[in-house]
Amino acid sequence: MSDDHSQPPYDQRYIVAWTALSIIAGLVLLGMFFVGTDLLHGGKIVWSLIRWLASPLI
Repeated sequence: MSDDHSQPPYDQRYIVAWTALSIIAGLVLLGMFFVGTDLLHGGKIVWSLIRWLASPLI
């Protein structure tokens, strides 16, 4: 069994991708904390619009 320590155990692209994904997810959660009520209000407007558009089908 050879111990080749010259190659890192993980590809650098995976580390960068997971780091970027973690930062983006953290920023989204932080944004939801600060403007969550505004997003919730906007979501209610969109849901009402969807219900109104789908009312002939129901």
